Amino acid sequence: MLTTDPLYWKSFQPKIEIKNLGNTTTYYTFDAFADVTTNKTVYCKVDLGVDHHGTFEIQIENSNQALDTTNIKKGQRVIISVKKDTTLTYNRLISGLIRKTGYTRGIGGQALYTISGSSTAIRLNEIITNIDLEARKLAFDNKTIDITDPAFVSDTLLQTQLAGLTSDGVITAAALAVNSDVEVFIPSIQVNFGELQDVVNIIEDQTTAEVFVDINDIVLLRHQLQPFTTGRGFILKDSIEAADDADITCYYDGTPEYWESSFKSDSYSNQLYGILSAETVPSNRDDVGYRLDNGTAASAATTVTQECAVKFRPTNSHFLPGDIIVVGGENASAGSTTPWITRFRVCKDGGGVPLNVGGIVANIDFQPEQFQSPVPSAPTDESLIFMNEQIFFNPSNVRIDSFDLDTTLDYWLIASNDNLAASHQFNWAGVGKVGAITMFTTTTLSTNSAGGSGWALGGGGANILLIYGMPRRRSQAFEVADHKGISAVGSGLATTGGNHITSTLSNIPSSVTTIPAIQKYLVNQEYFMARPQVSWSTFRVSVPNLPILPNDPLLIVDSTLLFSTTGSQAVTATTGAMSYEFGTRGGAGNSIQGSLYLNLQPVGFKTGY
Repeated sequence: MLTTDPLYWKSFQPKIEIKNLGNTTTYYTFDAFADVTTNKTVYCKVDLGVDHHGTFEIQIENSNQALDTTNIKKGQRVIISVKKDTTLTYNRLISGLIRKTGYTRGIGGQALYTISGSSTAIRLNEIITNIDLEARKLAFDNKTIDITDPAFVSDTLLQTQLAGLTSDGVITAAALAVNSDVEVFIPSIQVNFGELQDVVNIIEDQTTAEVFVDINDIVLLRHQLQPFTTGRGFILKDSIEAADDADITCYYDGTPEYWESSFKSDSYSNQLYGILSAETVPSNRDDVGYRLDNGTAASAATTVTQECAVKFRPTNSHFLPGDIIVVGGENASAGSTTPWITRFRVCKDGGGVPLNVGGIVANIDFQPEQFQSPVPSAPTDESLIFMNEQIFFNPSNVRIDSFDLDTTLDYWLIASNDNLAASHQFNWAGVGKVGAITMFTTTTLSTNSAGGSGWALGGGGANILLIYGMPRRRSQAFEVADHKGISAVGSGLATTGGNHITSTLSNIPSSVTTIPAIQKYLVNQEYFMARPQVSWSTFRVSVPNLPILPNDPLLIVDSTLLFSTTGSQAVTATTGAMSYEFGTRGGAGNSIQGSLYLNLQPVGFKTGY
């Protein structure tokens, strides 16, 4: 049908169905094209938007007290559909749940039974969850996040966390991963006794995608301007053309305004800073991973002829004394039983083993006063202690205050044989972990500057994870910038090539607890903030044959402003807030009619900036 057909200029008429929660029994139906004489709907309003769940209000005339108010009650389903003519098909506008009932003394003394509620998406706010999850760790150190973990791909992760919502029976997320192409890795997610909506917010923050419940009660996750088969795009035009499709075309009147702002107050920024909070520091050996049932069975010994090492990737870059924690103990089967300085080394990686010549970054002396005294003759559970009293030395054995590591590279932590006497050894506690690697060498042992050679699995090193910790004790600052955005607001400035408009994000979600998470979060925020912030005035448009819903893509065509015209950039947005209203609140008149026009708020961002 074309917009030149007279049907196009008719208003929507509603159909209202009230059913049980299971959606199997209908208690009330009002069809504007098959009007009833008693208990008719005299008023209906539906408010829709992208930053809140849709709401509805319905007033039903009940002066004869014959309405089935026993079953038309809180908790039941309401489905509101619209169409313009008997020859057309009803299209669903909202599927909701009654949350409020009451009476209104209507015009002329009518008793109006009034019900209101929200779309079925309200269930996201009504179910509490408690989760604290991280993607699996690489087996070699059990600390580095494995970015290939399929369970933490955004759509799969969201579907898993909304499984309880699906079993709840009101809405479903069972096919979310199949329907979505948002395949962003999410390193961690944490919601402590929060709502399922909090889970949704975290996924949206780290993917720049949208989560919504469609008119068929199905949860969807999509990128902006990526409609599913349940949605349509619409065209907003300033003039009528002969071949315009009546299903998807709207004509706007009035004088709409369009703005692109680079004001910081309008949330524009081309450079962002964010602070990653410190981690909770372990206070005892159990916090680091020690388990009594492993005892000394999974430990690794450093002797006068043998050293052991584990590979790690640092989670922070700057280390001060006390930042590295090891669980282990000293023992001596003969000779002096006085505790001694145990020296560890941080070594660069050299092709999967500690780098020999020039490999040492720092030497770490664990002070003897923290060890059991006298040291036992053999390792015991009591002798394996939480060690972090230490002093740092450089490869020249000169004391240093700190050292730095690259968080993108692998390193080795070596338990050296420095300061060991005959019949003395250091036992590094461990646990069984499939895939973990502990290397040993008895060939060329490490020195203050070299990592040694001959490193290989041995002495039970396969599948043993030695226990150590490198908690992020201090908050870390991160910065992300969009150089195209910087240039765009300072073009022609010879000295810098642009203007930095910087912001610090103080509202970083509590769920952002890892370096990969804050990097992803800041990049996603900058994706929107570095573009000129777009705002539209509210459009008053003619109503197409298909109802416009939130998140529907819009193509805006204006021949005067050259929007989406030949040779010009296509101007797009998605649909924001809108209201559909039928009849008069209070029940005036004998018929229920919708408006010939719809006010809607486009939401979008600058393309091709």
